[in-house]
Amino acid sequence: MNLQILSWNSQSIRNKIPELSHHLTNHFYHVIFIQETWLNEKVTIKFPNYKVIRSDRKINSRNPHGGVAILVHFSLDFKVINFCNLDHMETIFIQLSHNNETILIGNI
Repeated sequence: MNLQILSWNSQSIRNKIPELSHHLTNHFYHVIFIQETWLNEKVTIKFPNYKVIRSDRKINSRNPHGGVAILVHFSLDFKVINFCNLDHMETIFIQLSHNNETILIGNI
């Protein structure tokens, strides 16, 4: 499986959505890992051609920090895996399937 992957520590994605959207018009990635999203359940983010999976920090949701997200391009077949539940950090794991190959990847 030949994947184009981007990993980015955003330190608050909310004010950087235009920057990432612009970057995605010029570059292609199958999967994008974002750390330090600083989001809570009241905020929705969307990117054309990507499914957004998030794990927001539950503690101190008034002033959110932490949090991770994975953006998966719509061309990929995937499912979210409940690999582990940790109270002190956010995690997301997905299983990708392509051409009879399977890969498990995560963002912590």
